[in-house]
Amino acid sequence: MKCFYWNLRGLANKPTKLALKKPLIKYKPDICFISEPWMSINNLSSRWLHSLGLKICTVNNRGSLTPNFGVFVPLI
Repeated sequence: MKCFYWNLRGLANKPTKLALKKPLIKYKPDICFISEPWMSINNLSSRWLHSLGLKICTVNNRGSLTPNFGVFVPLI
């Protein structure tokens, strides 16, 4: 099983999305963990996630605070 974990800041900006996309396309992990995205992971574009072959598996619930951890798995 290939896992990918990145403490990523600013997932809403284009350079960060590109920096994340490159290793995901290259290594095709079985599971991907993203922490500290500085945005709600639920607000990620489903089109962008689909282009990476991923879908959201789970996001931590911090009540009124923005989730700071997400788990993604390949599309089936």
